[in-house]
This record gives sequence, structure tokens and C-alpha cells, in this order.
Amino acid sequence: MSHDEAIEQARKSLYLIGKEFKLDDGETESIKAVVPWEENEGNWQPHVCFYNWGEENPDGKITHMNLEEFNRRFLTAGQKED
Repeated sequence: MSHDEAIEQARKSLYLIGKEFKLDDGETESIKAVVPWEENEGNWQPHVCFYNWGEENPDGKITHMNLEEFNRRFLTAGQKED
């Protein structure tokens, strides 16, 4: 995806900011931002940013994840926005 396409996809996904979900350890977190991210040279994708908690990050660490992967991993069909 081009940079401009990723910007547009991120823009269309801004409604996710503030959406709550559960991390793998059961901690509730919310999406802080949706941004275009260059995954590899010339391949831009929308990514969500959130705090990730865990034993190695007891105070939380901001992280990002590809939007499609995030949807598959954390959001169930009943939680997704139309």
C-alpha cells in the first residue's frame, strides 16, 4: 500500500481511538492512535497504537500493530464498529 493509501485508511479508522479491548493477559486497554506505518520499504499500512502491559512492561509500553492483525487478534465480530 502506498503512503497516501495508508494515510487514508488510517483516517477512516480514527473511530477506533478510545475503543477498549483486552490484552492477552486480560488487562483492559484502549487504542490511543491510528497511524500510517512503513512495514518495509514502500509498504505502508495503517497501525493502531496502544499501551502493552506485561511482566517485562509493568508500567506499560506504547506499541503498535497492523490494523488487520489487531482486528483478528483483539476485536471480535461483536465488538467491531460498522
